[in-house]
Amino acid sequence: MIANVKNMRTVSCFTLFFYLLLLPSSCSQYDPIDIGSTPDRGFRSNRPADKWEEALLSGNGIMGAMVMGHPLSDTIIVNHALLYMPTNDPLEPIAQGDHLEQIRSLMLDGKYGEASGYVVELSHEEGWEGKRWTDPIIPAFDIVIEMEQNSVENYARTVNFETGEAEVKWSDSAGTYSRKTFVSRADNIIVTQIRANGSPVGCRISLKERHRESWWGNIDRRENSGIEEVRISAENGAINYRSSFANRWEGLIEGYEGVVLVVNQGGNLVNGNGEISIEHADEILLITRVEPTYDYSVQGTDKIREGLAEIRPDYKLLLKDHLSIHGEIFNRSKLNIGGSRERKNLPVEELLEGEPGAVDPALIEMQFDAARYNIISSTGINPPNLQGLWGGTLTPPWSGDFTMNGNVPVAVSSMLCANMPELKLSLFDMLERHMDDFRLNARKLYNAGGIHVPSRMSSHGLNNHFDATWPMTFWTGGAGWYSMFYYDYYLHTGDIDFLKKRALPFMEEAIAFYEDFLITDDDGKYIFIPSYSPENNPSNIPYQACINATMDVMIARQLFRNIISASDIAGTNTNQIEKWQDMLARMPSYELNEEGELREWIWPGVEENHSHRHVSQFYALFDMMDPEFRKNPELIEGARKVIETKMNYRRQADGGVMSFGMVQLAFAAAMAGEAETCYDMLGWLSRNFWFNNMVTTHDPGHIFNLDLSGGFPAVIIKMMVYSEPGLISVFPALPEQLQEGKIEGVLLRGNMELTKLEWKGEHIKIALHSAADQDLVLELPEEIATVKCKGAVVQEHSDTKSLRLIIDADSEVLLDIQLKEELVND
Repeated sequence: MIANVKNMRTVSCFTLFFYLLLLPSSCSQYDPIDIGSTPDRGFRSNRPADKWEEALLSGNGIMGAMVMGHPLSDTIIVNHALLYMPTNDPLEPIAQGDHLEQIRSLMLDGKYGEASGYVVELSHEEGWEGKRWTDPIIPAFDIVIEMEQNSVENYARTVNFETGEAEVKWSDSAGTYSRKTFVSRADNIIVTQIRANGSPVGCRISLKERHRESWWGNIDRRENSGIEEVRISAENGAINYRSSFANRWEGLIEGYEGVVLVVNQGGNLVNGNGEISIEHADEILLITRVEPTYDYSVQGTDKIREGLAEIRPDYKLLLKDHLSIHGEIFNRSKLNIGGSRERKNLPVEELLEGEPGAVDPALIEMQFDAARYNIISSTGINPPNLQGLWGGTLTPPWSGDFTMNGNVPVAVSSMLCANMPELKLSLFDMLERHMDDFRLNARKLYNAGGIHVPSRMSSHGLNNHFDATWPMTFWTGGAGWYSMFYYDYYLHTGDIDFLKKRALPFMEEAIAFYEDFLITDDDGKYIFIPSYSPENNPSNIPYQACINATMDVMIARQLFRNIISASDIAGTNTNQIEKWQDMLARMPSYELNEEGELREWIWPGVEENHSHRHVSQFYALFDMMDPEFRKNPELIEGARKVIETKMNYRRQADGGVMSFGMVQLAFAAAMAGEAETCYDMLGWLSRNFWFNNMVTTHDPGHIFNLDLSGGFPAVIIKMMVYSEPGLISVFPALPEQLQEGKIEGVLLRGNMELTKLEWKGEHIKIALHSAADQDLVLELPEEIATVKCKGAVVQEHSDTKSLRLIIDADSEVLLDIQLKEELVND
């Protein structure tokens, strides 16, 4: 998907020398710099970043660049997806499995706090000194670009989502200038171009250490920065950067190295004391690469510099090759709900100034694009972490790690439906790199076979993060949840080899854990003990440790259903299916409380706690609806009651905190058909959780965070269409305020693409491409008046709001549907 490619346009250093001699000295080859222009799919800001969280982003899933945007003295923060600084040595999980009987006995006696404390005491006995944070992701260094001081007369900064370019533009008494930066997927380099409209440019380039602390440092409480040494040198038109870490653990990186190659067209270049100066150039190119090192004793900057020297320093050619990958992915999907071009041309600061909670179509369309851009740009070696792959501090919030019990699932939630399936492979790549750690977790924590995915991880997959308040060793749902993503990848793509070679092996190890972990009650039903509903506790019990968290039960039910189905498709595990069917039948039944609300804990004497940002009891409504909810409308009604209570809790704080919790609430609301609730949340998410660089936040206006970037397109798509094998439901939660629009390029389960869904009032046009034979039901929100169809056989359905479609593989299907009523949800 993403490669460090040495392609056919690489040339030798000798050829490069003559190429540079032959370049024209005039700047006429460049397009004029238009400071006031806004990219068609992008945004324009009218001020530089005040803090690193507001920097312009570019990335290729391996490296990232954060452009602060100050015209005359700018900083580009350079990032790499693998720069997790070792802070705590990876330890084998504690021997919790040897004490399960005692832990379970305490919990069955209602001593939940004692059970959590028991585990902490075990850690102390094994030499742990307290709560252990995951290793933090850190920035590599700053590229500092200083130009001759002048009075800036006009200014703008932009990001073009289609090309991945972050541009800073300004004019002063000497001319009009542009500085563009993008991170190439074709060449794995950061490219920065500096030029002016018909006049020469000059600047001084240097590399600086990034600052070492932030407010999170008060929580992290690290004894030192973690950096052992930094070496910076400049020679032969390149600046070298080497940094080593104070802590070195087997298998983890020992430091990192980077090179910035400076190429000037015309003018003079001078190597100075760790910096490079250029005068009177027609164009300046900076070509940057950072690489982690697992053996810092071996100097690698020469090799990096040699690789950069082989790349032809032609900005347009480099961008063209990058665009063929990045742009192709980005342009697959598009939303149009009537946003005006005039509003999109406004500075983003003005666009964000609307009434709190209001839905602005132009802003929603821009954010749909921005969110997909952020996820594309931060996905490659790994899926996005809490910060994607960017950051400007050595002490990022929550270490900037992979928080597996909610944040990562939301960050990756639009990869399939928003037509970026190859990005999802990064999640599976990361999981499979840590399988040995997951097996050790299962064995040490539960005396179980199979795998146990921890709630938090970064540089390794060992379950090292927990305390008495947050009993993370009790969360057992990780492997089951991520099994869903494996199976869902197959459902969207139809890749049978993936199903057989990657999905089923992971699912088989996930289910092996449950075969050892689950115990039964007197009625033969399984008990999930210990259990954990992420970060919430019952209203009558001040501890998060619990029995039978509804989320844990939902995850296990889903895993057993999916592995039975996947095994049937693949023609494997025939001797296991009957056993799994029996285990599925023994799962606890979902429960409603006396008010008819869906319970978060399926255990006697435990009371609900709706005044909380998490919504884990809705897991069965996050992705594919649990069949139990489809068969039992009272469960859907019970979920609706909890959704409304959760909404009341959030209305008290104009949406409240933690955007990913609101995204999951919106997922459930869309599945339950709560259109107006979705609309309210769309307004909150759009207005409250974005910086002026079109990057999402964790809390309103606070904490750089990529969860919502993954979830925002998914919320919109789930409002527009829901799919599962044999079913497409159009407009399950379309609010009456959105009575006209179009969405293009949505992947559906069943190996189909919704190439276009267009609507105006009761008139709907649908274009589908199916790569497989289909016999499916198409559900509409109201009774159907007329249907015109090409490319499929339409048969009547007993429900007057539905059609049965018979579609041959590789067919293009066009449907023109008139409904009897306007698209208004009850």
